This record gives sequence, structure tokens and C-alpha cells, in this order.
Amino acid sequence: FFYYSTLFDSRFKTLQQNRMNHAIELRKTTFKTVKEICSITGVSEASFYRRWSELMKEKKIIKILKNKARCKRCDDVIESKHSHDFVTCKCGAISLDGGLEYQRLSFKNSIDDYDFSLSEYEEIEPEPKKEK
Repeated sequence: FFYYSTLFDSRFKTLQQNRMNHAIELRKTTFKTVKEICSITGVSEASFYRRWSELMKEKKIIKILKNKARCKRCDDVIESKHSHDFVTCKCGAISLDGGLEYQRLSFKNSIDDYDFSLSEYEEIEPEPKKEK
């Protein structure tokens, strides 16, 4: 019984990791929304956002080149160009902040009101750790 449950657990974890890796790769290479990516891969949005923020903080895998979003309600395109540059669309449904330092999105009604695919990123290699 122990062997079977351990084997099942490891296979389940591997399956979950493969799904998450696929979701991360889709986010890097396509213009799909997170909701679409999660429905394709079967990963929950909360898990995806948690893993994505870990990658951004720990490994510094991406550099923000453009921090843009489009409001689906009023079709307004907004861009935050520098840190603490808080911008809002015409109808007030979505707001962006952070410029090229970080991305913070605020929405009034639903997360489906925005199209975040206008943002651009560059993948960068982390600096090697210096030996003492």
C-alpha cells in the first residue's frame, strides 16, 4: 500500500508540474489571457499567479518592456510608463501601475474587463552568484 500511494503521489505531482510548465510556457509565448491558459492546461488561476510571481521574484526571468492593457468595456489602451505611474481607462473599469518596475492591475467589476496581452516582456538570465 505504501509503495502504491507513493508512486501515485509522485505521478500526480509530475502531472501537475507538467501542466504548470505548459501554462508558464503559454504565457511567455502566446497572447492568451491567463483565464484561457488555465482552462487549456487545467491549472487553477490562483496556482498560476502564485507560480508566476515566484518566477518573477526569485529567478527574475522576465524584464518588463511595456506595461500596457486594453479595457474591453471602453476599448481604451492605457500604459504605465514609470514606477508609481497610476493610470485609469476612460470608463474607470481598469487601472495600471508600476511602469517597468512592477505590474499592478486594478479592476472595478471583473478581471475579464481587461486585455493584458499588450504588455511586452524580455526573458533575462539571472546573474551568476559570486563565490566568496
